Amino acid sequence: MTRCAIVGFVLVIGAGCGGDASESTTGADADQERLKKQHALAKQARADFTALSVDPDAAANLAWTKATELAVEGETAAAAVAYEMAADLYRAGAKRVRSNQATAADNARVEALSVDLAMLKMKGEDLVARASKIRTETAGDTDAARKRMLAIAAGLDEMVATAEFRRWQSTLSVLETQIRSRQFDAARAGLTKAQEAHETFADEVNALGPRFDATLAFTGAKQKLQDAAGWYRRAGLDSTAALGPVQAKMQRAHELRSARNYGEAIPIYKQVAEEAAAARRNGDTLLGHKKAAMRVRASAAASAETWNLVQRTLDAVTRDEASAGLAALARGDALLKEHKYKPANDAFADAALRLDEVVRKHSGRAPLGWRILDPAKGWNGYCRAVADPQSGIRFLLVEPGTFDMGVLSGTPAKGEFVKHKVTLTRGYYLAQYETTTGQWFRFVGATGHVSRAEERGRSQTWEKASLRVEAMRDACWMEPYPGWELVAQATWPVTALDARDVDRFCRHYGYRLPTEAEFEYAARAGQKTRYAWGNNPKDGRGQGNFFDRTADNSLRSYVKDSFFFRDEHRFVAPVGSFPANAWGFFDLDSNVRERVADRFGAKTSAKARTDPLHTQGQDGVWRGGSYMAGATTARIAARGPLADKALETWTGFRVVRVIE
Repeated sequence: MTRCAIVGFVLVIGAGCGGDASESTTGADADQERLKKQHALAKQARADFTALSVDPDAAANLAWTKATELAVEGETAAAAVAYEMAADLYRAGAKRVRSNQATAADNARVEALSVDLAMLKMKGEDLVARASKIRTETAGDTDAARKRMLAIAAGLDEMVATAEFRRWQSTLSVLETQIRSRQFDAARAGLTKAQEAHETFADEVNALGPRFDATLAFTGAKQKLQDAAGWYRRAGLDSTAALGPVQAKMQRAHELRSARNYGEAIPIYKQVAEEAAAARRNGDTLLGHKKAAMRVRASAAASAETWNLVQRTLDAVTRDEASAGLAALARGDALLKEHKYKPANDAFADAALRLDEVVRKHSGRAPLGWRILDPAKGWNGYCRAVADPQSGIRFLLVEPGTFDMGVLSGTPAKGEFVKHKVTLTRGYYLAQYETTTGQWFRFVGATGHVSRAEERGRSQTWEKASLRVEAMRDACWMEPYPGWELVAQATWPVTALDARDVDRFCRHYGYRLPTEAEFEYAARAGQKTRYAWGNNPKDGRGQGNFFDRTADNSLRSYVKDSFFFRDEHRFVAPVGSFPANAWGFFDLDSNVRERVADRFGAKTSAKARTDPLHTQGQDGVWRGGSYMAGATTARIAARGPLADKALETWTGFRVVRVIE
């Protein structure tokens, strides 16, 4: 029933209620009989609807309630109309439910047949693969067994090519079409026939003897061993102790297989597979301990930060005002010792919020629920430094102002801005550090978000064997450098994220990316030099994480202007490892380059601009230097295009919190 129909129904019944009393009582006996009849119909409709265990529609309930009210008031004619409408609505609802149930039953049959089809497809593909292996296994034999194996393999090819099956894949396509079009009987018959044919040839293949079984057992054991060893390598764990004895058994099984002692080799292969799987599970437990240790470190960091806030609170006010916060902090410490990570962090956050309330009484403004790190007042009365307890990110207040943006002297490189005046009319909170892996881990724990690199199974990074930048398998924010035995640290800047991942993070916490103007304004920090440290790139020694002598010789040849710096970081460095700029921000010109809010391709002249944001362009924009580039590229005005779907282990981001 549409909304208009409901409104019209109420108006009609309402008009009936406003009629003359003498008219409403005319033919009272006839109306009463009609009322009973309609009441019985509606009651039966309600019973039908209830039998289907479905609640009535809101419109039907409205009609029923209104009819009852009219009947009580003596408006029998109007009540009869209402009861009749309620009965119609209940019948319509019951019909709709029956239809939905029929659809659900068909969907269940579709799902069941689809599962059977998928299983048959897997069996068929497995059988084809096994026949191919038979040909390979028997290529060098000359005895009767070889002829028998090749005959069965040829029979399998014949089965796949017959008109009855229209080739194996064509048969599957036909069955899929029948299932989608709900031709259930035909699909079931086809599945049964295909299954029978499959079983016939599977029996013949399986009868080839223990040699092929040994080959399969070897393949399974080898895959398990490779999986366990690879997992240990990616997790940065030592696999020698766990997999050494298993590999010795594998070698023994190889010797038996070479001597054609298949009966003895097969159980050893199976044992190898089981022990390799067990080693993988043990390694998973070890990684769980590592993750637990990361949580402990995060909780400990929260405890230390909260304790510092306690000290500042006690310096500013009386001890009694901070007692609630101190009690919450004590609870957090106790839970931390018991390794109850989330309750501990919740207790720390509660302590910080309680103490923050006290500090607010004696300092400037801050976003609601945030911790005050520096109570000194700045633009519009906001505190100079704050922290978001939800994300763990620290922010510094940037005052409004006017500055020279772009290349201040010399000729701009392609895509860079010419010198022009920019005015920012509003203050903003900018993250003091690049967003870290630990902060991203907290976001993933809260939302379950899966990054694009995890979905694709690869990201751009340094490949150890070729010493080149390649799209490497398994490279993602958790493991940015597969093969280098480097486990992601919580204090590293998070990388290998695309624009969608960054947007989800910002939306979850209420942040956004800085504009190019906001980024460059903070990076310059009042300076008019080419670099944050001056005009000579060689003076950048010790000022940031660039491409330098710490990298291997082959890597160093990738960048020609490293000036032989040595910063002891081959790839990323923990955030804050190098000096802050004049306004207290870290790594705006090094470590990893950062996504910003603007689009690339916008052209600017020397004309002054106010609060600019360039929204036209196919690609996004990166700003700042990185460990992948030499110091000469760390110019404050440097910029370049960055595809929204780019996944790189030298690109990260930092965030802005907008304030009034």
